[in-house]
Amino acid sequence: MTPERGPSGMTLVVPASDKPRAIGPGRSRGASLSAGALSGLATWFCLPGRSACTAGYPASGLYAAAGPAIRAGDWRGQYVTVTAGGASVRVRLIDTCACPNGRVIDLYASAFGRLAPLSQGVLEVVVR
Repeated sequence: MTPERGPSGMTLVVPASDKPRAIGPGRSRGASLSAGALSGLATWFCLPGRSACTAGYPASGLYAAAGPAIRAGDWRGQYVTVTAGGASVRVRLIDTCACPNGRVIDLYASAFGRLAPLSQGVLEVVVR
């Protein structure tokens, strides 16, 4: 396990093999998304009857909770494009997620479903 600092200064302990991989020119961990792209894992939440949604945001929306690697600067309310297996979806960042074990983003079920069946549960993604 490797300790590192999150954007709020809190110490995070992340297994070295589970760290998101930063790609693109000049991209470093914690840099703004405009500097490149971030690859890692995505999961889903917000499915009526199965999991809660963020208050004030309908389940049918294309929203996401940002993991620590995405939360830099004025991230809340920003839009990112999430790509997996040739499909892409544009989502608005509205919430936070701890996103452990290599996860970088937690998508609303409505957004995840545009990339893969919900039964898949976890996807390898690139966030731009």
